[in-house]
Amino acid sequence: MLIEGSGWDANTTEVVLCTEAESITVRNISDHSSQVRLATGHPMDILMIDGVARVTGPVQENPETVALLNQRTGWDPRRTSGDWVFLRIKVDEIQAWRGVDEIQGCVVMRNGVWLS
Repeated sequence: MLIEGSGWDANTTEVVLCTEAESITVRNISDHSSQVRLATGHPMDILMIDGVARVTGPVQENPETVALLNQRTGWDPRRTSGDWVFLRIKVDEIQAWRGVDEIQGCVVMRNGVWLS
């Protein structure tokens, strides 16, 4: 999956990604299942995010989201060739760990609520 930029929208508690409208990821989310798992980080310092994705776009119709992405990544998809859309992932659960010894108790968010 080609993902050019991503960010966290604190107002909606969603992860925002940007990809091309014709990508397999967009097709799978639209046609098959909106359940997603996103892994990010280094293998020894990882975030595993489970949630429900929806496709919004095109990017020209979402100036607020473009501003969020640009602030986070310094990238404006409107200035890049391609038919770009946003994926918004409503987060259900986040796991975070650094190495095997931290896997136990690694859930930091569940049902969209931060755990202490």
